[in-house]
This record gives sequence, C-alpha cells and structure tokens, in this order.
Amino acid sequence: MTHGGRAEGHPAGARPHGRGFGAHGRFDEESHARSPQQWVSRNRGRAGLALVAGAGALAARQLTRSARRWAIPAAGHLT
Repeated sequence: MTHGGRAEGHPAGARPHGRGFGAHGRFDEESHARSPQQWVSRNRGRAGLALVAGAGALAARQLTRSARRWAIPAAGHLT
C-alpha cells in the first residue's frame, strides 16, 4: 500500500525493485532505454556461462593448433 505517493515501509522517494522513476534532470535526452551493462547485471549467470564457454572454445582451438604443429609424422610420411 502507498501513503502520500511513497511505498509503504520504504524511505521517502524510494521504491521497491528499483522502480523509482520520479527523478529527472538535464540528462534525460541522453538516456537510453536499454544498455549492455544493465543486461549483464541482470543476467550474470548467462554472461558468465558465455564467457566460460568462449574461453574453453579458444583454449581447445589453441591446443589443437599446437598439437598439429608438434605432431610427429607417421613413419611412411617422412620427407
């Protein structure tokens, strides 16, 4: 329930769940509806999983390249 325009149990001007859209200023024209930083902040698990998967893929690629470079050729393929 609200009393006088503020959420019950919260300080004046504060809203639960970050929904206090009352403040405005000279930066209104520069603001954006979405941002990558906001997405990462709200989806830390997905962002972390994507980083780990990407790092694993790069590591696997590097390992296969170095293994090919240092591989010993078969006995019949010596030049």
